[in-house]
Amino acid sequence: MTFRVGFSSGKYKGFTLVELLVVIAIIGVLIALLLPAVQQAREAARRMQCSNNLKQLGLALHNYHDTFGKLPSGGHQETELSWHVSVLPFMEESALYDLFAFTAGGYAQTNKVQHATHRVDGFLCPSGTLEKATDSGHTDKYTTHYYGVMGPKGTNPVSSNAYVGNYSSTGGTCPVSSHGGLADQGMLRTNQNRAFRDVTDGTSNTLMIGEKSWDKPSGGADFARYRPWTRGSAGTSGGCWASGVKNLAYPINSQHVTQFNDISFGSEHPGGAMFLNVDGSVAFLPETIDFGVLLSNASRDGGEPVVRN
Repeated sequence: MTFRVGFSSGKYKGFTLVELLVVIAIIGVLIALLLPAVQQAREAARRMQCSNNLKQLGLALHNYHDTFGKLPSGGHQETELSWHVSVLPFMEESALYDLFAFTAGGYAQTNKVQHATHRVDGFLCPSGTLEKATDSGHTDKYTTHYYGVMGPKGTNPVSSNAYVGNYSSTGGTCPVSSHGGLADQGMLRTNQNRAFRDVTDGTSNTLMIGEKSWDKPSGGADFARYRPWTRGSAGTSGGCWASGVKNLAYPINSQHVTQFNDISFGSEHPGGAMFLNVDGSVAFLPETIDFGVLLSNASRDGGEPVVRN
């Protein structure tokens, strides 16, 4: 037996306007409920990729150390190139590395900064909104979101002594008035090579690379102060700027346009930023972390307690 479902009149009845509006409203509510979950899932994927980038950089630095018995200089003052250039062969970028001229002179010389037009995915956080340099004349060059930690700048919370650095307001070759000076107790320092044996505070408790990918300007035309990833530190051109490495002088996500070397680490990840420890482990540090603890993490030989995070 066959059954036919329909109306006795033989004509089908459509939705009324009120019913259609109700359906649209329900769909809108469902989308509003699902959208945050989708965004959170996407951010979780981006954060995982950022963590993987740092792990790959850590592996490259460890391989560099195994090869040369030391880490690369955070910035080479003779060539003004960054440590990012030094690790290219250990990131399957040997062909790009071979294009560089490692001659004395400024970073803008032929066969130096122009190679920053090459985008290196491992130098960029997928959550970062700025991928190009912001300084005049180099806006066609790619930047980096991962910076070496030169060391803490401030007071050791255990000894109550000032952390060591070339940033004295009363002397030194790089006083605090010159881009913030240069901290000295970190792992990647301009014109100096550290080795793992220099870490007396524990390699799992010492920061080596931090993320600076945030875009929250507090004023000024050159707000974010992102530079080409090839740019290292001042040498032949004079000055004390450090582009590929930064002092840890302020809390996470707090300062963008103070002294160039003191721009704080930060990210577009909600609530904090990613960091790489010397042992190769990656940690997400919240922006609410106690500043004394953060300073302790940045020093390799400050004598602070082992448990820090």
